[in-house]
Amino acid sequence: LAINAAQKVKEYAAQYPQTDWIFQYSPECFSATELEVAKDVCDAVTEIWDARPDHKVILNLPATVEVSTPNVYADQIEWMHRNLARRDGVIISVHCHNDRGCGIAASELAIMAGA
Repeated sequence: LAINAAQKVKEYAAQYPQTDWIFQYSPECFSATELEVAKDVCDAVTEIWDARPDHKVILNLPATVEVSTPNVYADQIEWMHRNLARRDGVIISVHCHNDRGCGIAASELAIMAGA
């Protein structure tokens, strides 16, 4: 699904070469997904979009439902930061919901972890 959507976005953007596009991808339920699976999907998307230092892609890694403590989420962000392919062409952003009242803490720790 993500690969097909990324290809369609790239094809659409190619119709407007005068626009300097910045693409963003958010894996749904990132914080509840196995990290290796999330990485594989994110790597596939950034490959299609040709992420590189002069052509950044934003990966928004959401905690759309707080299923763990902020430090666990930060560990997930750090793991992605250390293991993503094309990391120098990726901006990691976070989107933490506040279901359990930990959204700010999770966001701050995620920034410290490499976002």
